[in-house]
Amino acid sequence: MAFRNALSVLILVSVGLVLVAQQKEDVNGKSGKFLRPRGRQLPLDPRTIDVKPQVPRGSVAVVISTPKCGTGGLAGSFAQSFEPCLPVTRPFPSTVLFDCEEEKHAVKSHNVNAGAELIESFRSQHPIEKCLVVTAIRDPQTWIPSMFMESSRDELCDANITSTDEMIEIYREWVDTYGSRLREAVQKVRPRLLKKFGASSLTDEMKKVDANGGYSILDKAAPDGPFGHCELLFLKVENSDKWPDFISSVMPGVVYHKGSSREELCPHIADQYEAIKNYPLSQEERAGIVNDDPDTAEYFKVYGYL
Repeated sequence: MAFRNALSVLILVSVGLVLVAQQKEDVNGKSGKFLRPRGRQLPLDPRTIDVKPQVPRGSVAVVISTPKCGTGGLAGSFAQSFEPCLPVTRPFPSTVLFDCEEEKHAVKSHNVNAGAELIESFRSQHPIEKCLVVTAIRDPQTWIPSMFMESSRDELCDANITSTDEMIEIYREWVDTYGSRLREAVQKVRPRLLKKFGASSLTDEMKKVDANGGYSILDKAAPDGPFGHCELLFLKVENSDKWPDFISSVMPGVVYHKGSSREELCPHIADQYEAIKNYPLSQEERAGIVNDDPDTAEYFKVYGYL
């Protein structure tokens, strides 16, 4: 009987080792079953743990992104997770600051220098336990219509535009007139921020983002600079359904809440807005926006429009 029990244990252990070896082979990609994520990866999702994690004292979340790339929803989610917070302040143009309990801070900005100065200011006031910078990228096919709507949101939301053709014509005229404004918005944030965190190019970083399913993490900022010892979470708007997982993994205790869509904000012209989102810009219209700017050209190229 003792010999039989020992033999059974030996068989079970052998089978277990075979399964572990097979699992290791799959993870390493030899079987082709899984792809290994690129660059830094996110840790285990803390929401699978029974005890809800708490955001540590001295945490800082600075959302610095191109307008209409989820900036408000991201910054608001950090602020809600850091509550209670003092009334918001606006220390710089295009920047909102949330000062919260336990020396936590959340920032929404479209200005790299403003974000950097605020991080340095926080460091002068107290130790920073966790410093996270967040930015996002969005397909030009939906980003440009969103910028158009934001430019005259009150007038357009209530406009008596019943024809999709009329809406498209207004949209095309706006693109032709304000192409330089779109180009400036592209240049102003993302290229500078990625460079400060050590990205070789947007093209290379987007390969990591796509391989990881919608994110990459960069941590190569100059240690003696304003972003030193901070991480940059680079997100893709087209994968925003996964943002709750990405964000709670990189900063446990934070719950992401998606903001209202343009269709929800402007139901009166939801069909017309859908029409301009589906309108393909002509080669001439795209060239007018790019205007030989390398950053804008690379942005269009990674989405397959050049």
